[in-house]
Amino acid sequence: MKAQQRISKAIQDFKTQIKVVGDRNQRYRTGVSSTRNTDEMVDIRALAIFNDASTLDIDESKNEVINMLTKDASSAQREVKVVSLVGCEGLGKTTLAKQVYDSLKDKFDCQAFVTVPRNPDLMKLLRTILSDVSHQEYTNTKAGDVQHLVEKISNFLQNKRYFIVVDDLWHLKSWETIKCALKKNSCGSRIITTTRINEVAESAGKVIYITYLNDLINRSLIEPCVFSWSGRLCSCRVHDMILEFIVSKAVEENFVTLFGVPNTIYDPRRKIRRLSLLDTNELSDDLVGLRQKMVYSHARSISVFSGILDSIPPLHKFRHVRVLDLEGYKGLQAHHLAHLGRLFALKYLSLRSTKIHKLPEEIGELQYLQTLDLLYTPIKELPSSVVRLARLINLSLSCTYGVRLPDGFRNMQSLQRLAEIDLSIQSPCFVHELRWLRNLRMLNVRSNELTIDLVSSLSILGAGSLNSLIIWANRSCIHLVMEPWSPIPLRLKLLEIRWSWVPWVPRWISLLYNLQHLALDVQRLGPAEASLLWRLNALSCLSLGVEIEVANRSSSTSKEQDQQGAWIPKLEKVHSGLFRLRIGVVF
Repeated sequence: MKAQQRISKAIQDFKTQIKVVGDRNQRYRTGVSSTRNTDEMVDIRALAIFNDASTLDIDESKNEVINMLTKDASSAQREVKVVSLVGCEGLGKTTLAKQVYDSLKDKFDCQAFVTVPRNPDLMKLLRTILSDVSHQEYTNTKAGDVQHLVEKISNFLQNKRYFIVVDDLWHLKSWETIKCALKKNSCGSRIITTTRINEVAESAGKVIYITYLNDLINRSLIEPCVFSWSGRLCSCRVHDMILEFIVSKAVEENFVTLFGVPNTIYDPRRKIRRLSLLDTNELSDDLVGLRQKMVYSHARSISVFSGILDSIPPLHKFRHVRVLDLEGYKGLQAHHLAHLGRLFALKYLSLRSTKIHKLPEEIGELQYLQTLDLLYTPIKELPSSVVRLARLINLSLSCTYGVRLPDGFRNMQSLQRLAEIDLSIQSPCFVHELRWLRNLRMLNVRSNELTIDLVSSLSILGAGSLNSLIIWANRSCIHLVMEPWSPIPLRLKLLEIRWSWVPWVPRWISLLYNLQHLALDVQRLGPAEASLLWRLNALSCLSLGVEIEVANRSSSTSKEQDQQGAWIPKLEKVHSGLFRLRIGVVF
């Protein structure tokens, strides 16, 4: 009985949260609110600054941000630190940033809190920053142009410990301009940005994702079940009763149309917006007839779960669909993808874990496609038309079978994520085309041979937008891993080098001052190697495979031992594997 009461209370709390979110969404939907004077417009996001923090359960998040900004007193902490809060509208990013700002601002020489409009006037924005940090009247901050203002702010902040919040960034270009004005001194300055755009957040600094997920986990409504080696939450599950509640509410609100779920009744008077097809081995005559009568023209998404269904409706019936998720559909065949090119609004296509062998040439007609997921499929070659997918952002392939990309993929300039590329089967021009993907942010490659040209391309990308690089390479590639990379890929925040046991930590890795996640297998980890890792001040997750060699304990000086004791300032997670242990410990 007590368990039922707890679940009942949890469901009631969940209902209350849903209502709060819905009400907040309604309040913020227009983005602006008009006052009685029609000549003035008030940005509702700016009003969030004055919200009473007691209306939001933000204490835990507030303490997390404050700790991230203030922990450690080492010399590395004197450098400018940027924390970016990212999340969708209405989650309390601005309120959280303001509460942190109010708690810490008196500890700094100067401070500013500015909200960025969606289409900002950079002159006005920079004048506001200058006015706040210098305590000048706004009218006294006039300047000839943006560059002049940037220089004035930079000069003023040169020897000052400042704390600045840049709220609601929309565009990377705006942040790049503001960043130029914020002097990179060694006074312990701090910056917070808030944004809805992941790309902006990742370019700004260390990212904190603002969601209701943690609150739901704390209330035991959601249970985390899979984590990555770095501690990132990958998937969750819910209790059966919670699932039942979610399904009933989703059907009641016509959020989703379920087909194949027991005790679920389809109302033909309702438009199908989101369609979920579940595994049903046998369809009754009534269900077959019902499915034939369904009108799919309003559907925006289709998902098949663990499907071994006899068939799915012809794709030409889904004229306006934006999401087509066929992951795990065991019965998927080539004819099911007929008319794929007619889905002109399609943004997301997943064929993951299906047995489809070939993509139709008409896939090149999907001009709005942003994600193409082909993981764990036997597809071995992409059609030449795929290079016409000018808006494609995420492309996930399968290294299990190896997928060959067509020549000309350098035209896919929107690509930001390219996963599981087998370099051994690509054309000779692949490496040279790769370096032209200037917006690429994440790259996962496998190679039996690292060439000088490949390292050059990776270095060029790492000096640009690339911040995550995973390399699977065998021992024959060790010399190119050890040699200096030029240019140094300074933008990297995640680097994993797998399969290759390198003799020691390559020196060029110690120069990656933005690196937060490192996975590496080394044959030796002595004081010299440890000191290289110690230089990575931003490192928070380290996965290290180590082969400990014979060494004289006296070879470590007291100074080196002190450094080893300090270790790495921000390191939070360490995974180590001692695969072969010989007598004698380095330190």
